[in-house]
Amino acid sequence: MKKINIKYLLYLTLVILAIYQNCIFGKFMGEYGKYPILYISLILCFLMLCFRKIKINKTIINLFFLGIMLFIISIVSNVIYLLINHDIILLRENIFIKSIFGFITYYSYLSILVLFYNLTKNMPKKFVFKPFFIASILLCIIGLIELFTIPYAFTFIPTINTYPYYRVRLLTTESSLTSLLIITYSALSLIYSLISRKRTNIIISSLSTLFLILTSESKGIYVLIIFMVIILFINIRSKLLRSKSLIILILLIASICVLFGVKFFSALNQDLRNYTSFITRSYTIVVAFILSIIYPFGIGNAVYMSVFPQALEKYLPFVKELAPNLNFSEILSYINATTDVAVTPKSGLSAYSIYWGIFGTLLFLNIMFSLKPRHSDALSIILRLLFYVSILSITFLNDFKCEFWIFCSILIYYKETNFTTNVEENCNERNNFSRR
Repeated sequence: MKKINIKYLLYLTLVILAIYQNCIFGKFMGEYGKYPILYISLILCFLMLCFRKIKINKTIINLFFLGIMLFIISIVSNVIYLLINHDIILLRENIFIKSIFGFITYYSYLSILVLFYNLTKNMPKKFVFKPFFIASILLCIIGLIELFTIPYAFTFIPTINTYPYYRVRLLTTESSLTSLLIITYSALSLIYSLISRKRTNIIISSLSTLFLILTSESKGIYVLIIFMVIILFINIRSKLLRSKSLIILILLIASICVLFGVKFFSALNQDLRNYTSFITRSYTIVVAFILSIIYPFGIGNAVYMSVFPQALEKYLPFVKELAPNLNFSEILSYINATTDVAVTPKSGLSAYSIYWGIFGTLLFLNIMFSLKPRHSDALSIILRLLFYVSILSITFLNDFKCEFWIFCSILIYYKETNFTTNVEENCNERNNFSRR
């Protein structure tokens, strides 16, 4: 009993800790330092390995070897760069140290997956999903406090935030980074409420989801919601055709798409007029995937600092001809950069596509799609929707964020367990878990 409680407490703590994505260590360790769960998970996995308490499965093994491949590509690219340029310094960074740090970062992501896989193994479903229900309520509380204290919210927390800031960003550095966090935690919270079969939980989960979505000003969340609704319609279209409420359901789906579509295009129009984020994100991602095709085996996570800015400069005249009125100042700053700060594609998969090439990306996607839920029950449909949303997010919107890897661990749990929602079975599972 004591052992199980400690294990579960650690699991609950890590789920909540993943919300905190703006740690003060970011000032000293860069992007890596913002996420405490990364280095805490890495340390815990190392300790578990030392005591031989760690278990892994086929998915984790495949991702492990993908990381080894990435490291080999990086070292080979570094050696070639050194032979050609006779220098190991690139944008004020030692390319070999940069590669080692990239190696550590990748395995820190993987350590989240390993740690959550070991913590949730043989754990009843209700216990697996309940921390996300608690975390979603906590996110609502954070958002509510932030609404009343904008533009100087949470100045007492050690973060790397800049002030004043006029949008809800929860405990991240900016509101655009909250989209996948909100969608993932809300969906997993909803699954818990459905498993528990308690009306109160369903109401709380639904209201918290609605609050987080309505208070978010992230363009990404509008895109993800529209995409999710379309995929949902595709998944249940055969059932809809037999439904007497077909017209009502279609109107509801269309209304959601129109509502969030209007909000998205309004925000996009404002961004195009006044800011640079949309064109910078779109252009860097497209260029990254072009480079992954040109270098199908990749160029590693250090030499890209030379190749990527050159590619940005090469294709920029063509884009300027197509859209001469857009603001390209941020892209020009990357082209003329003297440090590696922010000189990277603006999504996780596009960045790694440069590192390990298009073949590495196809391998990664093959591993991910092996986890896709394939059953037709309600919970499987929710997980499948979240799976597609997560893939879309890391491809076009977000980095390889912690919540993505946490969700992957849930998919592994789903794949390895008999995922049903029988109330009696859930009660039996809970009693058995408590007796242990």
